[in-house]
Amino acid sequence: MARQKVMDGVQLDGRSLSYFANFGKPRWKESATVEELRQILDVVKGPITALDGIREIIAASTETGAHMHVCHVHSTATRLLPQAMALLREAKQAGAHVTAEANPWGAQSTSIGAAFFTPSNLDKLGLKATDIFYVKTRHRLTSLDQFEELRKSDPAGLGVFFSLDKNKPGDREILDLAVLAPETAIATDRLPFFLNGKLVHEDVWPLPEGRGDPQIEFDPCSVDRSFGAHDAQ
Repeated sequence: MARQKVMDGVQLDGRSLSYFANFGKPRWKESATVEELRQILDVVKGPITALDGIREIIAASTETGAHMHVCHVHSTATRLLPQAMALLREAKQAGAHVTAEANPWGAQSTSIGAAFFTPSNLDKLGLKATDIFYVKTRHRLTSLDQFEELRKSDPAGLGVFFSLDKNKPGDREILDLAVLAPETAIATDRLPFFLNGKLVHEDVWPLPEGRGDPQIEFDPCSVDRSFGAHDAQ
């Protein structure tokens, strides 16, 4: 439907009948230009939030009886986690077969030039330039201008985007909602092991001195360190 709107000028009303009525339009099935792709993504993003996606998953499970799973609910919902976890809890109590998983950290690691993290989208995601850690220099960015420059000069450079920072007041409490909830399993991302910027192919133990990829350094053991003592009390 988004392609029909951008490429054929169709007015969207969200109905399947309207989609099929415009199925024969000529352009929307063709390759889109870069500018058209940007416009299509803007239409798709619109007012949609993680809560809309979770509601859709719950509805699919309720209507079909299928087991539905929400991946990375911590980074999908971020500051909407209280509402997201309430939706999942209510769904399970109502009998829906819905599960979720969460990592024990509130950051995502991807390239500085990732389309999802455009400068204009940071505010919608609750992020500031200072929430972005540039792995090459091992420092956080200091300004939006610096972020925009890096997206031009080093778009493939690795960044860590702290949507939820456990060192900030309130962020840790939000993250805990997902990590400690009975509705979620603890997950981790497994990436090729990088040490000091180089890929390690061979089996090495103990690990050599240096710094590894941020997502490898923070694994489910973080849960034991962070919550084990608290739960034992």
